[in-house]
Amino acid sequence: MKMRTVIIGILSTLSLAAFACSAEPVEDAGESEGAATATLYPKLPYKLPPEAPAGQSYNSEAPDRVKRAAIDIPDLMVNEIVKAMKLVRDTYYPKNAYPGKEAYPFPSRLNLEKMEKDGKLQEVYRYADEPATCMNACPAYYSELVCQFYCYHPSYQSVSPNVRGCFTQLARGRVPVKDTNNNDFSFETYSQMYAYCLYAENAAGKGYDVARGQFPAWDESQMLKAFTRGKPAGVLSWVHTNEEKAFQYVMYTWYNPWAFSEASQQVILNKFYGVKLKNPSYTAADADDVAECQKKRPVGKNDPANGTHCSSKKRRPQYFSYELHPQYDQIVAKMKQLHGE
Repeated sequence: MKMRTVIIGILSTLSLAAFACSAEPVEDAGESEGAATATLYPKLPYKLPPEAPAGQSYNSEAPDRVKRAAIDIPDLMVNEIVKAMKLVRDTYYPKNAYPGKEAYPFPSRLNLEKMEKDGKLQEVYRYADEPATCMNACPAYYSELVCQFYCYHPSYQSVSPNVRGCFTQLARGRVPVKDTNNNDFSFETYSQMYAYCLYAENAAGKGYDVARGQFPAWDESQMLKAFTRGKPAGVLSWVHTNEEKAFQYVMYTWYNPWAFSEASQQVILNKFYGVKLKNPSYTAADADDVAECQKKRPVGKNDPANGTHCSSKKRRPQYFSYELHPQYDQIVAKMKQLHGE
């Protein structure tokens, strides 16, 4: 697969890694409602906050205020998500860029490789260990699936498309986005950020791209026109073309780490890493499954160290606990408003 990647400057890799997985929404900026909202924020495939039909897996570890059945992700969506994760990984972090490396995670060195850009072969740098750095910085309100899905998207060495540069920097208020009245605009939800990073354009027709320093105004009427035209200019154009359904399904639950059942998450991640278990709910006593998991799947910072990190019944160390996003109620209310619930 050919990839068109543009190196357009040198930002601090460490500064990107430090907040690559963070997301801190701020107060409502009062965007316009109406036809633009209804089009830019379509109905989601689950209720908000995510809630499964009666009889599905009950998530007993969630706090009392959000206890509900966790979503058992349908098989078709499982396959869609795995396909998307593999496509992103193989597009931005391919194995063949690192000779002798047969498995992930990533070598801790910088590699120089040749890549086609605008019909010419050019030498570019890739940080193979960058996703792992991101995974070690995921906040407690990211589920394991959200963390790993998100962190394989590029945000290294000032690269375009800098996908994580969209969500991370907008959510933290690190970019100077204004509305049409030249007032600061604050983002509350990933669905707002997704629409902006895909459809917002400046007067020259250039879309949002943090690495390029392009920060169009927040203008839903202009975004709707770009949506209708069907050729979005923003940094999420690649996501929109290649994996939009999977991206939105996973990432719009970022504020609630208990949205998806543990079993569903492990099915997806094991398929992604190529882990083949005899017993999906194995324990540390199942030597063959322990060995298979340790061989093929990296241990996360919050995973058990006994080789059971691939199990649907795994238990993380006691020092780690998931948490709802501190602005959970505000986010849920805004998401319901935007998506018409």
